Amino acid sequence: MTVASSSHIRLDHEGRAWIDDTNVKVIEVVLSYFAADGSIPSLVENHPHLTPARIHAAMAWYHDHREQLDRQIAADSQWAGQLAAERQETALMGKLRAARDARR
Repeated sequence: MTVASSSHIRLDHEGRAWIDDTNVKVIEVVLSYFAADGSIPSLVENHPHLTPARIHAAMAWYHDHREQLDRQIAADSQWAGQLAAERQETALMGKLRAARDARR
């Protein structure tokens, strides 16, 4: 079930904001915006499938719901960091086991 929110933005059943008629979440545009040093023209260039109006709508939605999205970004970043740490630990453990086995 999709819930209408505002022009160019829709919310899914879990409350995630999506850009209408696309498979792009608002949070993805926001992260691209920060990666592009806050440049709307850069976003338009990097996302040719999105109209400038949709990009501006996504950024407006972000500013209207900044605390919520900032919390989600922080949680996602923490989760990604944990996954990376687990992966490094696994790779390190593999190297240590290989080194130990080589000595035997």
